[in-house]
Amino acid sequence: MSLSVAFAREMKVGMRTLTSADLCKVIEKVGFARAVPFRSSGNVIFVENGKEDERVKRVRDGLNAEYGKAMPVFLRTSKQLRKIAVVKPFSNERVRAARGKLHVLFLAGPPSKRATSDVLALASEEDALAVVGSELFWLPNSSIANSKLNLSVVEAIVGFGALRTMGTLQGLLKKLK
Repeated sequence: MSLSVAFAREMKVGMRTLTSADLCKVIEKVGFARAVPFRSSGNVIFVENGKEDERVKRVRDGLNAEYGKAMPVFLRTSKQLRKIAVVKPFSNERVRAARGKLHVLFLAGPPSKRATSDVLALASEEDALAVVGSELFWLPNSSIANSKLNLSVVEAIVGFGALRTMGTLQGLLKKLK
């Protein structure tokens, strides 16, 4: 049995905020088994079936059918998440020195060379950025609230994504064992 994780980007439909339980119901409704939420921020673990691109389409179509709104959702298999978790995009010294948390922006696919170059040009001493595969790693030197990095600009370059801390990813991996 293989597991995948759905990362929902936006959980608002009109004035209503969707819960992870709502997301679980849709995931099960489109044919995936044993959908369970992880924390309350749009992370759902489920038993995968079908090809990767078909899984993404089924979940997105299910959300659109249920709520009448296209909602970005990003899926990763447990194997993909284990690979992401061991990526070391920044030196140990830089990570230890940073007051902010290491973040991962899950993207729909690898950004183009041009987009990668453009987004990395936004990096600064205060906000380290790295692109590895379909993920953008961000290490702010302070909290996100104090960062000067504009995520809207980042997403205008690389596309929408779902932002999670590396701590959330580590917690998910413990649940996936």
